[in-house]
Amino acid sequence: ELLVGEEFTFIAFPLKVRTGSGSPVRAVAITK
Repeated sequence: ELLVGEEFTFIAFPLKVRTGSGSPVRAVAITK
C-alpha cells in the first residue's frame, strides 16, 4: 500500500528449504 505510485527496485531472497524444488521468498523493496 505504501509503494503505490512510487518507483522502487524489487529483490526476492529465496529462503533455504532442504527438500523441494521451490521456496517462499523474503521480498524487499528499495525506494529511491
